[in-house]
Amino acid sequence: MIPLTTRDAADWSMICAYLRLDNEGRKRVIDEIEWQTSRMMKEREEERRAWLSKDI
Repeated sequence: MIPLTTRDAADWSMICAYLRLDNEGRKRVIDEIEWQTSRMMKEREEERRAWLSKDI
């Protein structure tokens, strides 16, 4: 058996919780993940643009 780290255990806990959700709950989880991902990508793009606009 492969020993699990705390992060592995947390990941498995989240997966199990997700699988117990009904379809509507799963859709809300997916929507939230997509929203968070979109926001993170926008923040990274803003940081990249700010970095590129610095005087070298």
